Amino acid sequence: MLNSIVETNPYEIILINNSPRDALNKALDKISNALVLEPGKNIGAAAAWNLGFKASTGDYVLFSADDIVLHPEAVQKAVSLISKDSPFVYGDYGIVRYENGKFETVWEYKSRPFSREVLLEGIYSGYVSNYIDGASPMRRDVFPGFDTALSRFIDWEMISRIVKARHAGLYLPGRMFDTIDHPQRGITRDDNPPLKALRRIRTKWNIHPTLSEDQHHEIELGKRLLKLYQERIDLRRLFPEVAVGDLQHLLKWAERLSRRHEHEAYDLAYFQLRPYTSLLKHWRDRSTKFAPVRLGGPLGRLLALYERRSDLQSAMPEVRNGKYSRLLQWAEWYLATGIDAASADFVDCATWYRENEWSNFEASRSKLESELSSKKKDLDARTRELQDVRNELQQQVQHLQTEIERLREALEMTQATVSQMEKSPGWRVVTKYRELADRYLPFGTKRRRLWEWMFRKIAQPTQGSKTDYASHAQLQ
Repeated sequence: MLNSIVETNPYEIILINNSPRDALNKALDKISNALVLEPGKNIGAAAAWNLGFKASTGDYVLFSADDIVLHPEAVQKAVSLISKDSPFVYGDYGIVRYENGKFETVWEYKSRPFSREVLLEGIYSGYVSNYIDGASPMRRDVFPGFDTALSRFIDWEMISRIVKARHAGLYLPGRMFDTIDHPQRGITRDDNPPLKALRRIRTKWNIHPTLSEDQHHEIELGKRLLKLYQERIDLRRLFPEVAVGDLQHLLKWAERLSRRHEHEAYDLAYFQLRPYTSLLKHWRDRSTKFAPVRLGGPLGRLLALYERRSDLQSAMPEVRNGKYSRLLQWAEWYLATGIDAASADFVDCATWYRENEWSNFEASRSKLESELSSKKKDLDARTRELQDVRNELQQQVQHLQTEIERLREALEMTQATVSQMEKSPGWRVVTKYRELADRYLPFGTKRRRLWEWMFRKIAQPTQGSKTDYASHAQLQ
């Protein structure tokens, strides 16, 4: 770890002995060009970094820890990219484990291009959305200090305050450092409750989310519809899917009823739904399929959270069309890990998400896989049929090409014969007689037919008949 810091050729190195009882730390004074600070006790990561910053004098700073191994070339390149418009540069990092005398990568985290909205949205919405690590070089003048009251997300909150002050970061693809994976994760440990730290950040930022008037209106409509559904046997029989949170057809029924005139309505629910006509029409116009706020039960509460969270809406747009598998997968995972602030409100729903809905999801997935397999078989059979038709057409084309060649040869022979006949003296005589017959003997007359008979006898005498020979001589 220390070698990786020295290889970056820093202007100065400041080490904080946050574990004075550790015998290994007694060797820190032997490191050249390093200032060692002795707070005398473990003052925590945030306070240690703030102490080191106050003792530093350089224009750029980078905060590291005892479980971080820097990549010197990447750090040097990142420092060279720091500018007025990009006061800090960040990159990717890996999780490594020391085995067999060397570090082995067990996982690699890929960051993303800078986005102010993505970084801050988690704080305002109540979930972790950090993609920038604190071990990123930055300008000294933009560093706001670490919050010593936080036990978790110290670097995320610090970077977020820089971004909130209208500064932008620059993403440098590639690993900038590695974090050593071991039971005691160094100066920044993972055994602190994440939700407690997230709530502390939101309280510090004075974030108190409230529902708008339109959202209250939607919630009231949802409550009224669900109350109607529970009270009326006919609705439960017509729309059984509402029991698992799908209100699409129920809302379609409500929208049609609310559009009627009073003298055309035959349902007393008309008076309860009439005030919500515009809202129901808005849902109808927003999509070809209804995409309402669904309330009631564990799934309803999860969908209400979905409507309030733009990150969930952008990541899982299919929820608006009634496809909940990925949303349920997200809910089960976040409830298990507890790293999202919303999970505290859904602890009582964990069993329902795990046992009730996942079986339906698995059945749906199996059915889909079966349908895909059947369609693939049909496609393969159709492909084989088309291949047979293609082979048959190729054979017919070859046969036609052979016929064309034969006809071309016959045409060439006929043309050669005609050319030879045209050169003979008899052909010119025949042509002259034809012209005279066409001029003086009209077609269809007895004289014309007699002439043609005489002409054939002269031109092509029949073999083997004395009479024919005689007539041929006479005619000549």
